[in-house]
Amino acid sequence: MRRDGLSWVALLATPVLIGCGGSRDQAVEVPADLVGVWVTESPVLADRVFEITHAELVFQTAPDAYTLHDIQGVESAERDGASEYDLAYRGLSGAMDVFRITRSGGELFIRSRPEVRWQRNADPKRDWPWRHPRGA
Repeated sequence: MRRDGLSWVALLATPVLIGCGGSRDQAVEVPADLVGVWVTESPVLADRVFEITHAELVFQTAPDAYTLHDIQGVESAERDGASEYDLAYRGLSGAMDVFRITRSGGELFIRSRPEVRWQRNADPKRDWPWRHPRGA
């Protein structure tokens, strides 16, 4: 009899487990202070921008090229007066990747390049024509 009970539990739990797959059906909460187009004056990356929307990451990869990624999840932590964020997204290869950034004051730092400071874009000439490509 116990075996039948376990079978029913397994049968009932299967749809729930299948529903917990990698799709992003529920909204991801991206903090409002991250949303925007980000630019830098650093000579190494001054010709690049990236955008964070409420649903997507957009990375400029060349003067007229970009990659678009759906944000799958957001984790945050406060450390030493700064906010650290990990934005999980599906990379071009299809594998999950994480964009690790720190916000301190009005600037963002990509944790793999902390020497480069990013500011929210205030110059419409540096904005890009594909802003909010999916209407986000």
